[in-house]
Amino acid sequence: MAISTQGDVAPGHIWRGQRVAIKSPRTGQEESFLREVEIIKNLADRHIIQYYHYTVEEPLELIMEDAEGGDLNSAISRLQWEDKERIAGEIAHGLSYIHSLGIIHCDIKSYNVLLTKKLEAKLCDFGSAMTITDKKDKKPCDGSPGWTAPELLEDKTAYSPESDIYALGIVMWEMASSAAEPCNRRQVLEEKLEDVPHEYRNIMQACWDLDPKCRPKARAVLFLKYGCSLREIQEQLARLATGDADVQDKNLHILSQFVAGGKCDASMDTHANDLNELGRMRLEHQDFLKDRSNAIELRLEPADLRCDVAKAVKALEYYRSGLYEQAQDYARQVSHHPVGSYVLGEMYSQGHGVTKNEGEARRWHLSAARGGHAVSQHLMGVSCFKAGNHIEALKWYREAAEQENSDGQYKLGVMFYYGHGVPPDPIEAVHWMQKAANQGHISAATGMGRICLGQEKYPEAMRWCRKAAGDRISQYNIGLMYRTGWGVRPNYTTAIKWFQRAADQGYGQAQYAMGTMYRYGWGVKEDLDKTMEWYKKAVENGDPDAANELAMIVLETNRRTRLYESNQNLG
Repeated sequence: MAISTQGDVAPGHIWRGQRVAIKSPRTGQEESFLREVEIIKNLADRHIIQYYHYTVEEPLELIMEDAEGGDLNSAISRLQWEDKERIAGEIAHGLSYIHSLGIIHCDIKSYNVLLTKKLEAKLCDFGSAMTITDKKDKKPCDGSPGWTAPELLEDKTAYSPESDIYALGIVMWEMASSAAEPCNRRQVLEEKLEDVPHEYRNIMQACWDLDPKCRPKARAVLFLKYGCSLREIQEQLARLATGDADVQDKNLHILSQFVAGGKCDASMDTHANDLNELGRMRLEHQDFLKDRSNAIELRLEPADLRCDVAKAVKALEYYRSGLYEQAQDYARQVSHHPVGSYVLGEMYSQGHGVTKNEGEARRWHLSAARGGHAVSQHLMGVSCFKAGNHIEALKWYREAAEQENSDGQYKLGVMFYYGHGVPPDPIEAVHWMQKAANQGHISAATGMGRICLGQEKYPEAMRWCRKAAGDRISQYNIGLMYRTGWGVRPNYTTAIKWFQRAADQGYGQAQYAMGTMYRYGWGVKEDLDKTMEWYKKAVENGDPDAANELAMIVLETNRRTRLYESNQNLG
């Protein structure tokens, strides 16, 4: 039984066929426990302990991922330096993610970092976490002595992402000194640490700077995860861009992941599933790569083309540049490589440089998918679903989803929601849709909005719909909430604005809603002609309610016309 700030955690339970940990609140900590649930259930990141489910009736229980490696504090003595550097980067990865969502952990310490069997770090215990809204309301937070930033000792409302970074610096010190835990700041500053890697020491000391503004962002620490600094990675990619023959195969493989979304070979000394992360970092650092398109435009000289990965990157580069003959030449040379197979699959699927052939497209996509290519796994799921093979589709979507492919995660959520190939499971549906939505998948965010609307969780529905505000269904749902006053103050003018945006994209329900607004004069002047005009558009886009209402209006109009004519004849 492990003990956290707000409750007791019992690992080793089996829930729905998987090993989980179950957390229960201690007496008097129920409010903090429920707060943790509200925060963690909306998080989906590989370095955050995974939420599965919680019970709303007594006894209160939070069901979550079971990290079998225990907490970091207990493991420090057996860690190698390469583990310590990577773990520091993984903690920073989790912090970067929650900070991007406006969440501050407020209790980062070695006890609140769990490890998997493979020593992968995952942040846990969000009972003390605060949000930007909490900060505006000046809610105080209570961290743990020894890890608490100096500014919080004077003002408990002074928490910020920088105070989390300070605590990260102390955790880095714990790993560097192998101390049980820090007693005070003086102990941390005065202890002489030997044999600490230069880059690690510099970042660690910057993290505990007295001035919060001088502390690095989580993303600057994140590079430790790769065993090299940002400058070193920049230099590696600079050599890659200039065609230096000494560039290492693993650097080419990182580039192939970024461009293609493929999966690392087991022989490559890189971390799988880092595609999105590398992409975001490159976009944020202008000296790294100016934008995503530059990754495609990097040119590899012939001297670099000694490995399969480099040839696969070249094939994809040519394909995306529209040079299909060259793309096919390189792709066939490495057709056994997942990226090479993917390129050939795309060429046959789209008819680019070859005669369009769905059978050949499927053969090559299947080869890429079996090789672990996440995009191809999603495409195979789509193909199987269209063929009516829902069980096989479910398998491919799951494989893509487990590689953090957002399309695969969304489609897997849809399968669970509607019960395609599996019994309907709303909890699993929400789990996968939420993971996709947190990666910026618009359809998944829209799906989450619709689910929350159906559950009458209106604030959550509004939040998800606004994240997908470019999608016409989300636009309609936002308009609906403003028209009905679900979770917001009713506002017909705002409702019309959102209905209009969705209606202009040809969404039948929104066009029907626009007609109804004009029919009853809600936020606009009553206008039967405009009502009829919008209803007709909605009917053209297959809205059955509009068809019924339009028929009723026509019948009523005809009835009144006949009545008027009858009265005229009598007169």
